[in-house]
Amino acid sequence: MINDTTAQIAIEIITKNIKMLNEGNEQGLLDLFHIPHIRISEADILIYNSRQELENEYLSDFRARAGEQWHHTILDWTKPIHASETKAHIFIQWSRYTEHNELITSQQSLWIVNQRDGKWGVQARSSFAPI
Repeated sequence: MINDTTAQIAIEIITKNIKMLNEGNEQGLLDLFHIPHIRISEADILIYNSRQELENEYLSDFRARAGEQWHHTILDWTKPIHASETKAHIFIQWSRYTEHNELITSQQSLWIVNQRDGKWGVQARSSFAPI
């Protein structure tokens, strides 16, 4: 069963995440994550155990994955898989583009968005994109 309200909140968080990333708004972006924040790739797992780890490592890790040509990311689609009153699993596809809107890559990913201590945020993501 899918709680439509929770699914919509989760999709809004994911959409805002992509917006903050594209704008280079690091604090706004990191404010959307819960600690620990977990990223699972095909071959490895990254766990950010503190806000300081996110601030020190998240964007540099992202830039290394995205590559020098990355300019922006587009959220292609979202599909709620499960949603309770406090947690949602949202299947998404995003695409990275160069400054000239040339496609770099598209990936599908499962995002887990939940409410902790009254705050909604991204707890974990899983994809086949490299760490």
